[in-house]
Amino acid sequence: MSSTGALIGVDTGTSEARRPDESPSRQGILHRFVRRPVAFASFVFVVGIIVVCAGARWFAPYPPLATDFSAILTGPSVQHLLGTDELGRDTLSRLLYGGQPMLLAMAEATAIAVSLGTALGILAGYKRGWADRILSGWGDLLLAMPVLVILIVVISVFPSSLYPTMLPLGVLLSAGPMRVVRSATLGVREELYIDAARVVGLSHRRVMTRHVLPRLWGPIVVQATLVSAVSLVTASGIAFLGFGINAPAPSWGSMVADAATQYQRQAWLLVPSGGIIALMVLALGLLGDGVADLVDERWIGSAVARVARRSRRVRSRSISGARRAAAPAGTPPGGDGSGLILSARDVSVGFGDGRSLVTVVDQVSFDLYQGRTLALVGESGCGKSMTARAILGVLPAGGRILDGSIRLGPTELIGASRAVLGSVRGRRIGFVGQEPHASLDPAQTIGSSLREVLRRYDRTLSRSGAKHKVLDHLARVRLEDPERVAGSFPHQLSGGMAQRVAIARALAGEPEILIADEPTTALDVTVQAEILALLRSLQMSTGVAILFITHDWGVVATLADDVVVMYAGQVVEQADAASAFDRPMHPYTEALLASDPHRAVAGQVLPTIGGAVPAPGSWPRGCRFAPRCRYASAECASEPIELVGPEQDRLSRCIHVDLLVSCT
Repeated sequence: MSSTGALIGVDTGTSEARRPDESPSRQGILHRFVRRPVAFASFVFVVGIIVVCAGARWFAPYPPLATDFSAILTGPSVQHLLGTDELGRDTLSRLLYGGQPMLLAMAEATAIAVSLGTALGILAGYKRGWADRILSGWGDLLLAMPVLVILIVVISVFPSSLYPTMLPLGVLLSAGPMRVVRSATLGVREELYIDAARVVGLSHRRVMTRHVLPRLWGPIVVQATLVSAVSLVTASGIAFLGFGINAPAPSWGSMVADAATQYQRQAWLLVPSGGIIALMVLALGLLGDGVADLVDERWIGSAVARVARRSRRVRSRSISGARRAAAPAGTPPGGDGSGLILSARDVSVGFGDGRSLVTVVDQVSFDLYQGRTLALVGESGCGKSMTARAILGVLPAGGRILDGSIRLGPTELIGASRAVLGSVRGRRIGFVGQEPHASLDPAQTIGSSLREVLRRYDRTLSRSGAKHKVLDHLARVRLEDPERVAGSFPHQLSGGMAQRVAIARALAGEPEILIADEPTTALDVTVQAEILALLRSLQMSTGVAILFITHDWGVVATLADDVVVMYAGQVVEQADAASAFDRPMHPYTEALLASDPHRAVAGQVLPTIGGAVPAPGSWPRGCRFAPRCRYASAECASEPIELVGPEQDRLSRCIHVDLLVSCT
């Protein structure tokens, strides 16, 4: 038995386990907030002001309009802690009652601005394209509008009420949160777990509300505090001018106006009336910064934990290349064409339009059969992952399928509607990515993430039923203590455990096809072997077809039945795995096998392939591998090379196959 085979027998799911209590998220959020004294003090101040103003009838020592003509324009005293105004009214009592309309107006404008700005910002950043252009234009228009002019118009219509003015103010102020949230969403939108959520079949609305929004609480909180401060100052300014609040009812703005008229007689009046506004604005800003840091600490802690784990991983990969016999490439187990699940024909993918069009995948064709594993092999930049994304319909922004056909049974996926693709993703095609932690939502526990997917596939499933199915799926991928794993966050799991969770989620819909995009690259050699053994075991028990993307020939030898070798966006060779190892029929395949570290001989220099894969848009006119090929001739560079069948069930894009075979 090869070393790979020996490793396959070890599959406990615990080789990289770490204690959940190592994570800072185990600390209580209140405890961490208290450790930020400035933010916590600001929070106490803001909440305290809101509480005492809301309960002014209980906390105020006097009614707001009660006069004491024996104490006019007095400073602080035992009877009047903050002094009195020109009519002998208690300043503290009027501040408490006057805070009610100010805080309500602030809350109204803030709620409108933040909710509207957040919704439009997420929509613009997530949808991108025309939606982004339209909504960004709307935001620019709001920023260009004269706020004071609009507010004056509204005030002229509703001079006795402050609250109608807050409605247009909230709409105008929504431009700021919208731009910030849009910018943050653009970054979150590129996270792998967003694509993972889409490929399991979740709707765009679900992805935006459950997976994008939780990552934006930091900037949303900051914007909420900024908008609150601006709204408070604006509402106070309107009241200062004598609008919105009918005298003699108190408000902070009108109290500042009264204090300004009595400045020569009692300057103290400006201190409590203006001071409460200034302190609220300052406290809101400090509170926003503190809460944002507290929210972001979760992601920072997760990132630090992942970096620490990566730094401890073994960099070498030592899976041996045991060769397994398999049926010829492109032929199903029965040999009669039965069992065909997915057929890709002449698929081309490009970015841009017109003269700026750049093709990254060029007329790729292959078939995938039930119960078999097809490996897409090649260096980085050859178009393997882009081919897989084309199948799932989740190409990056700007990417589009230029030509070809991808049929899943009778269903054509190219040009399919959103509803058709939604019914395919997750239910018929599952996906496992390269970085397990990046494919899992860091804001959700493992159990919550899996329950969401399971209830998406079965809407009749109850919460308790979903919980039991979550534990069944975690046990299915050989995770010990499924209950503990279900209650953990992604950063509390090792790489191997996180990848098992990703596999469990990908198989939750019982798909016919599993696309695995280099799922073992980020794992050490022991865990890598365990994951490969798990995939093979699951394939044998379910009959799922696997499209495995890799550059590791040791993985190909362990798992693959058929091989498609890609170079510079093209298929250059197709064969069954055993034939590809024994008699490669393209110089690129031969060079890849020769440079495979698993074939290294002690004391000898490992061969390498000189040069690099040419970038899309810079491909040679003839054979794209010719500049790096030892068999290249002038004929290779003159015209494009066609993909031909030199032998039965073999395909090669090389005109020197005979020379290559004779040298093998």
